Amino acid sequence: MFGRCGDATTDRSATAHGDPVVSARLHVQRRGVSPWGIAAVMALEGCAGTVTSRAFDASRGPPSSYDPRRRGEDARADGPAPHVVELSLPGLSRYARMSDGTVRCRGDNRYGQLGQGTTDETPTDAPRTIPGLDRVVQVIATLSNAACALRDDGTVFCWGANDFGQLGIGHPQDERCGAVPRACRARPTRVEGIDEVVQLAADVMSFCAVRRSGEVWCWGSALPLLPSEGSAIPVRATLTDVAALWIRDNAPIIRLRTGTFLDLRQRGRAQIPAGAEIEGHLATGHLCYRLPDQTVRCLGRNGSGQIGNGASSRTDLVASPWDPGLRGVRSVITGSSHTCAILDDGRVSCWGDRFGLGSSGESPEVCESILGPVRCVTHPAPLAGLDEVTGLFPASWGGCALRVDRSVWCWGNEGDRTNPAVPVRVLW
Repeated sequence: MFGRCGDATTDRSATAHGDPVVSARLHVQRRGVSPWGIAAVMALEGCAGTVTSRAFDASRGPPSSYDPRRRGEDARADGPAPHVVELSLPGLSRYARMSDGTVRCRGDNRYGQLGQGTTDETPTDAPRTIPGLDRVVQVIATLSNAACALRDDGTVFCWGANDFGQLGIGHPQDERCGAVPRACRARPTRVEGIDEVVQLAADVMSFCAVRRSGEVWCWGSALPLLPSEGSAIPVRATLTDVAALWIRDNAPIIRLRTGTFLDLRQRGRAQIPAGAEIEGHLATGHLCYRLPDQTVRCLGRNGSGQIGNGASSRTDLVASPWDPGLRGVRSVITGSSHTCAILDDGRVSCWGDRFGLGSSGESPEVCESILGPVRCVTHPAPLAGLDEVTGLFPASWGGCALRVDRSVWCWGNEGDRTNPAVPVRVLW
């Protein structure tokens, strides 16, 4: 059986519980929650899309201006074979952006989310290269079985399920996929009406694009930047001078070109100082960022101890930024209900839901998350078995690390299902 929001095991069959939507539906019905609340439950628990690398900044030029080492690449040498530089791990399908600009994928393909032009009721564990998709500088996917890629010319291509308009291509090109048919598109299709895009962000059922001009365009459903009925094609948001954005708790965090951060949920300035860095951000209920002094601050939902303040609460939000106590932090990322950081020595420290932490060596506590009691660690703890880490990529429960030798190591739902606490090497 798959994990709570899907995993990266080598199983080639999926039970009803293997579909995260089915799992959520069964859970909320047992607790007397209407199935219409499933999307809200998934959003609160972080079962959403991922932005697995540092966001491009519209005020700083094209994506190529970024140091590739900050995106998980080893810039010291070019190997003869393509290697992973970015991962997007939203649920039952997984995506790897390769050093040659192509995208490889594996996992569930019921709704064409592997981009092969076909659908398949049986998941595949063998990586497949998406045909015809090249020069990709960012790949991002959502739990609603959709994925999008940004190419180096600023164009966007999307594929997978389209029942919420999350592909941004309208509905005239829809196919029907899955045993229970849903609108879909099984091959990458150009999102018309937007160009010069420098960053993509995603929520459970929507995507947003930041253009070089500082404009923001979004499509899909259930996002404050969209009309209440959603939109199956890109619509311009009433935002200007945007450098980058991330989705937290179903509302965007905006960085303006001035360096100021805005929190659209609070309808004002965010409690994030200028100069802070947000990267590796999953669309979750909590947010962590790195300060110039290489310390970390976290705020938001804390049902699994993911804030790192030594406590947890199913209902209360941590409103003021909290310092978990780490120093010498190179990078920090948030999973659905856990947080991990790369330290200056290349090692990793994690806290939050125990299932997402790998082997920390800490005795787990019990936290009362929104989905019930979970084993957790409420303060940073070393992730054993990994060193020389250059990049982290969050998953719903678990994650993957890229080492300096370009190998990929995963744990939790993304690793060995029989021993999820121990990081294992995953080949792409």
